[in-house]
Amino acid sequence: MALRTPACLGRAVLVLALLLSAQTGFAGIWLASLDGICVDEHGKPLIGTAIRFTDPANGKTFAVQTDSAGRFFYIAAQPSIYTLQIKRDRKPPVIFEDVDIPWSSQPLLLEVNLERNTVTVTRKTMLPEFFRQDESQTALLAQGNGDQATVAAINQQLAAAKQLSDQGDWPGAIRALWNAIEIDPSRDLPWALLGAAYYGAATHSADGGKAQLEQCVTSYQKAIAIAPSAAYLNNLGNAYVKLKQYDDAVQQYRRAELLNPDQSSLYQQNIGMALVEEAQARPNGSAIELLQRALQAFSHVSAVETRNAEVFYWQGICQLRLAANGQGSYKEAAAGFQSYLKLAPHGRFAAEVKAMLPALKGEQLATSH
Repeated sequence: MALRTPACLGRAVLVLALLLSAQTGFAGIWLASLDGICVDEHGKPLIGTAIRFTDPANGKTFAVQTDSAGRFFYIAAQPSIYTLQIKRDRKPPVIFEDVDIPWSSQPLLLEVNLERNTVTVTRKTMLPEFFRQDESQTALLAQGNGDQATVAAINQQLAAAKQLSDQGDWPGAIRALWNAIEIDPSRDLPWALLGAAYYGAATHSADGGKAQLEQCVTSYQKAIAIAPSAAYLNNLGNAYVKLKQYDDAVQQYRRAELLNPDQSSLYQQNIGMALVEEAQARPNGSAIELLQRALQAFSHVSAVETRNAEVFYWQGICQLRLAANGQGSYKEAAAGFQSYLKLAPHGRFAAEVKAMLPALKGEQLATSH
């Protein structure tokens, strides 16, 4: 199976932005879900503690309880100025007034710090963490393909580039690949590997690596012009995602699928990931169509790769956000997360999934009445 390469701007969390549009027929407007943490006067996690949110304007309240890491989750809350009350045994309650929880289409991180006597609320950017890289074309040029001396010289540079990239020396790898191209620019593989090297350099760049990504795109386009390859198209799609050119990315994944239908699930998963990432930058109403398409792509993959845990996770993510707009199913969201836990009980999203499932069960009951 092709390897997965990370493409993230931060650790994704399960809790989703849930905004009900006026057209859905549901009452009210929902805020983005809360992902919180609470620490005590010594900076240590406050465990098993109730935190009550009260809206002084109308008296409405909701409560959460911290877990063994001081974390808490809440599926949604009305935008307002809240009073927070933290209750602990044998200690007087701690009260924070005027905690502004604004509307947000993105998840909110709520940090309660008793050591500093502060409550901070910030938006979290939830983005997919990986895209699948097709590495089926990374072998060195075969001997016997044209002039032996030329092939040997190119292979020498490619071998040097591989060693340098394995060491994390991306500039060195790029120089070696340019040397290979200068020997014979009519060969597709050096151009493709150059694209991969620029991609690696970009993902390790402190400034986001836009210039390297643009070079990556150009390099893969050169390789594709010489020898169209599903692998090259897939990896070009990954570069477009990093550049936030999502339509271009999906187009490349679809072209790759046409050339290599045997690996349809690889390309469909990347289509789904690109669509989810694009949806995160959109208000909920305009994200619906993207999420529906992403869900369709993930469902295609899960039908084929029944042991692919993270696809079930992302199916749940899509269903959850769609359900907030009356377009998806909380029940199906919970089913996706349960499938994820069954396959990856200690996976990277396991804690968030376990915390959210009880809330989803309650949401199912609420919407059934």
